[in-house]
Amino acid sequence: DYDLSQIEGEHFLQTHVTNPLLTLETIEKAIKCYFLKIKTSDSLISVTPIKKRVYDFMMKPLNHSHIELLKTQDLDEVLVENSNLFIFSRTSFYNNLKNRVGKSVQSFYMNEMESIDIDYEEEFKLAELIHKNKDLF
Repeated sequence: DYDLSQIEGEHFLQTHVTNPLLTLETIEKAIKCYFLKIKTSDSLISVTPIKKRVYDFMMKPLNHSHIELLKTQDLDEVLVENSNLFIFSRTSFYNNLKNRVGKSVQSFYMNEMESIDIDYEEEFKLAELIHKNKDLF
């Protein structure tokens, strides 16, 4: 809210310094996706798809069944907000209780390697390893 009060414009992209592997190419793709669906989506967030057995806090399966044991490759994807990119409009922000995620949010898929968000020391070490070996990816 403070940032928007300090600058003009209608559309905003937010990222964080804790996303060191985020590339310019990905940012440009996300901006294109946002504007391609501007008539049907009021915001865009980056997500990382995963295919693993996911449970809620009561150990209820969310994307699988104990009755039918599927290979993890055959599970439904679960999307994890990776905190790399948020794109939204000023209008959407104020129409959604000052939230960068609107009512008709668009998901923008990113691969797991690039989408590392450093919140813990282990993630920092992993980001360093990926960066040092980026030619392998």
